[in-house]
Amino acid sequence: VRSPRLERLNKAMNALKSRCESNAMPSYFRPGMFVVKQANVQVVETILKEGWASVVEKELADFLKEYPADVEAARTTPVKKGGLGPLFAEKDYPAAETLREMFAIEWYWMALSVPENIPDELKQEANEKFKKRMEDAAAQIELALRSELLELIAHAEERLTTTPGEKPKVFRDSAIGNLLQFINTFDGRDVFGDERLKAVVEQAKGLLVDEKGQSKIDPQKLRDYASVREGAREKFAAIRVQLDSLIEEQGRRLDLSE
Repeated sequence: VRSPRLERLNKAMNALKSRCESNAMPSYFRPGMFVVKQANVQVVETILKEGWASVVEKELADFLKEYPADVEAARTTPVKKGGLGPLFAEKDYPAAETLREMFAIEWYWMALSVPENIPDELKQEANEKFKKRMEDAAAQIELALRSELLELIAHAEERLTTTPGEKPKVFRDSAIGNLLQFINTFDGRDVFGDERLKAVVEQAKGLLVDEKGQSKIDPQKLRDYASVREGAREKFAAIRVQLDSLIEEQGRRLDLSE
């Protein structure tokens, strides 16, 4: 189906997912399970309920309303003009009522712990296993956040690095925008309280964000002025060194082969 309404629906669903992920981290227990700070549970619940209701009422309703016409266009439009022509197969297109049910999400909240109703002789072993599993999950979440910030910082530093005789590299606004997004969503995603990474994030925030929450760094000035570019590069490099150290230390105590 070629439909701008379907594109808008996909965009809205991805935006809803991103809003949830700004307050959660993958659990590393199983795919589809996320860890949320207890203080943010109601925030995520509201995002899901209100966000999905809005998608159903607006983008999904718009798509389904024009869906029969989109299917007909696929059937009647020649292949050279973007249709399917003789390749069209009615069986590939479910009825609108069926399609509506395919666009649905469900979520459940659960607290992980060792069951109380197991024999006493098994409880100690179960508690030790559970504690180890939680420690591993926490370490993996810490490593994921540290690595994500390192990648963003290293990318910005690399784009600002110019060797003698070389023209300045293309520096896109998104390099700063992605860093600001990480900083702004860090608290909600730092589910196990990585205090050492928090200190680095605060340092990056001091470099990038003013007291009004706006960016201190103008990407255009980075492109136009060598002195501004070099000053920012040095600050990014200093943050990268700290992150390299944190990740190296993390690697020594986290065995990812398990």
